[in-house]
Amino acid sequence: MKKLFVLLLLLTFNVSHAQGKENVFTFSNLGYGVYGGINFETDSEIGGSFLFEIKTNVISNLNMNFSLGYSKLFHSIQYSVKTYSIDTIDNKVFYNAEQYNIKKYMYDVFPISLGFQYVFKMRNFSPYLLLDLSYNIINGK
Repeated sequence: MKKLFVLLLLLTFNVSHAQGKENVFTFSNLGYGVYGGINFETDSEIGGSFLFEIKTNVISNLNMNFSLGYSKLFHSIQYSVKTYSIDTIDNKVFYNAEQYNIKKYMYDVFPISLGFQYVFKMRNFSPYLLLDLSYNIINGK
């Protein structure tokens, strides 16, 4: 098990070392990604996630990415809601009471993200600084 861990660690270091040539033109390196997933829960309904991301270079050391996605999530709960209303018809007051059970919440989440990555290019080690601005639009039912 230790040998496998060391082998995976060495492969990770080899992959993280940049081998490509340096692009100097703005927006000359364009990449995109599509990510998806399924959320299984004990309920009969299945939630899912989808994300589309575009990444490009602004200058040789500065990268920019934009992502837009959608997620449908379910949260199982169990409680009862009691409510009432007062109505007046022909000067007569009527009271209406009702009770209903809530078994789950459903959330529609729309994440929007804009990020910048500045890479400090050095000979053997290239750290980076990442700034990511995100906003989630959430619709609960």
